Amino acid sequence: MREFSAPLTVEIPATGNLTDDVVTNAAEVPAAVVFARRTDDGWGEVTAARFLAEVRSVAKGLVAAGIGAGDRVALISKTRYEWTLVDYAIWFAGAVTVPVYETSSSDQIEWILGDSGAVAVMAEGPEHTARIAERRSRLTDLNHVWSLADNGVEVLSRLGEDISDDVLEDRRTRATPLDLATVIYTSGTTGRPKGCQLTHGNFMAELGVAVPELHQLFEADDASTLLFLPLAHVFARIIQIGAVKARVRLGHSSDVKRLLPDLAEFQPTFLLAVPRVFEKVFKPMFPRTSAAGYLFLSEDGNRLSNDQFYQNFEKIVELARDAGVPLPEDLRPHGLRRTFATNELERNPLAYRKVLRKLGHTYPSAAAPYLIATDADVEDEQSDLIDIFVSPDIEKRGKK
Repeated sequence: MREFSAPLTVEIPATGNLTDDVVTNAAEVPAAVVFARRTDDGWGEVTAARFLAEVRSVAKGLVAAGIGAGDRVALISKTRYEWTLVDYAIWFAGAVTVPVYETSSSDQIEWILGDSGAVAVMAEGPEHTARIAERRSRLTDLNHVWSLADNGVEVLSRLGEDISDDVLEDRRTRATPLDLATVIYTSGTTGRPKGCQLTHGNFMAELGVAVPELHQLFEADDASTLLFLPLAHVFARIIQIGAVKARVRLGHSSDVKRLLPDLAEFQPTFLLAVPRVFEKVFKPMFPRTSAAGYLFLSEDGNRLSNDQFYQNFEKIVELARDAGVPLPEDLRPHGLRRTFATNELERNPLAYRKVLRKLGHTYPSAAAPYLIATDADVEDEQSDLIDIFVSPDIEKRGKK
């Protein structure tokens, strides 16, 4: 087995934890707007000082409720401001966050809460608390269930009014980079979901590299991003923690149906997501999209011929760049087709073999890395993973 390694580019911290970012932000830039929270009147601003105060208030409630250092506390909710608030409050209390997808069934919730040994849950609404209630008798470690819909944040804030700042600070500073921050469960495609244990140091090292490497995003003036991925997924958590660390204004969008309006209102300076999400965002801009490229159609809905493609080359490049497709400046017509046709196929060969087989093609070799769609493919309403980018070599062979 071949192994590859690279020298460390950042020093792994020996002390501290993820809560330090919140404290530092409030101390250095208390008036800086670090969150935008959706309200009935639009997007309300949350400053660094206010966020710290809210986190401390909820954390004191967790301590008053008997949550101990290292205890597991589950979070079941859509992506929203309160998710991030409670996540950091759990860390301030010295506990460990166990995120659960809000779409999880009663069986899945029971397994994750039971396997992690969760002693408390913050759920979003009645649907989630009902699923927990179905299995509550089997969850012997579970002592508390709070609901955001039933003012769970306010309940905890009132509960912790008698907890002093010194007691909370002692609890907050106990965790080191070696201590557990979260247990994230896999999708369970190979059996029961398995808990992946991530420490504070794991995230600190990851973001210590990612933020400087992506400085054009995180360190730009008035940087902001809209988080719409589920925070039960580690990628969304990295975006959340990175935004807090870099003081990027962070907003949350919980409803995919409202994503495009939210983007128009919030106007983030950058977005981070998986490719499939971007396909959904950009699909309204184009008549049809594919995982390997774009299916260019003429205004009357017919496929562009090769002649039409080259005649409209500059316009196609402009549309592609407007959609965020990274293209080199000196791109030529054949290069555009090669770029779209091969990018994803070369990066994700295993993922696209099924697609190719569905279209009647074998996985392309290095000599012919092009996927060619037939008329039947275009007419097949069930298949949106197609493209029409043709290798010049294949075209020549077809004319012989």
